[in-house]
Amino acid sequence: MNRTLATISTLVVLAAMLARLALTDKASLLIIAVSLTVTLFLCWVFSQSVSQSSSRDSLTGVDTPLAAIILGSKRGLGLFACCLLGFAIAWLGGLWTPASHRHDSRAGLAALAAPSNMLAPRTSVNVAKIAYHQPFLFLDVLVVDHKGRVVEALGARNFLVRVDGATRGVQTVTRTQYESPRHVAVLRDASGSVRGKPYPDLIVAATSAVRESLQSATRPSYLRVANFSDVVTDVSGWSSNLSTAVTTFNPAAAKAELSAIVVSSVNVIEDLGRREGGRRLVLITDGGNNVPSEYSTAGLIAHARRAAVTIDIVALPTEHLQQPQREFLQAIARETGGVYVDAASPSATRDLRHAMDADRDVRPAFRLTIECPTEVEPNLVTVDVVSVPTVFDMG
Repeated sequence: MNRTLATISTLVVLAAMLARLALTDKASLLIIAVSLTVTLFLCWVFSQSVSQSSSRDSLTGVDTPLAAIILGSKRGLGLFACCLLGFAIAWLGGLWTPASHRHDSRAGLAALAAPSNMLAPRTSVNVAKIAYHQPFLFLDVLVVDHKGRVVEALGARNFLVRVDGATRGVQTVTRTQYESPRHVAVLRDASGSVRGKPYPDLIVAATSAVRESLQSATRPSYLRVANFSDVVTDVSGWSSNLSTAVTTFNPAAAKAELSAIVVSSVNVIEDLGRREGGRRLVLITDGGNNVPSEYSTAGLIAHARRAAVTIDIVALPTEHLQQPQREFLQAIARETGGVYVDAASPSATRDLRHAMDADRDVRPAFRLTIECPTEVEPNLVTVDVVSVPTVFDMG
């Protein structure tokens, strides 16, 4: 009987704690662990303290009813006290938990009057696509948590949609896919070492291959083309109008300064790091205007990794492309997840396009259907998440 009551009381206390606390941080998990441990320990101690009394009851041959044990015996009162103590610990733990980490079952109702930036501070919503077919507005949205993980278990009641400031009900929620936009920067060596043929033609061919790959993609794509010698000079800035991207090439007359590859690449990588979605740098060079060293290699790779930028290398086979330069460029491509191709190889542009075509970032998303009598401007539509499923966060 002791074990049965102890088990029941423990499960009840645990259920109360789970209902009271939002399992979204280490503090909440610690409070639950302490509460459960204290409850189990007290139940065990009391069970030991009444073991002699239990033995005497068994010797009398009297079968005490469960109700009598709970209401009238020391055993029942003790276990009941343990339950109350466990509830108290759980309740106090809930009060000590930061308000932003608690789960409130009334969040959906309260959100109707709350500012949008207070609805779900641990999630973000990206409206990827808006389409209107009278009388419905269709929104493709991606929801991620504070660690960038996709949140999938959501329904109509989890979304709050406003059109021109007015709240609109979500009619249906269906599953779809979201493919993030892609930003690709082509950085081309324009030093004097690439002036003679066939190097300008190889550079133009590689640039054109990148543009064609982006044009054939279904995801939104943006292209930037720049040359570098001693400084980075834009040929065409960021644009989604790929048909107007400049691919022609005019090398500089002077030789670039030492370590120009690292300095110029870091400059472009920092720009890419501020862009949304996939980030890729196509570096076209012979490696001759750089002093390969452990520091320059590690520094460039570290910058690329921090910015989540993939670097593809198109190596120009000039007289400056010796073994140290080749190993330097191969290490950059390998360590950042890119490809290394020889610009003079017949398969160079094909291999480069294959690598770029395979670069996809498809995530599960939601398509919201909103009843809307008239078409509205996209900037008048906002989507917020009013509540999300509780998850264990051990990170």
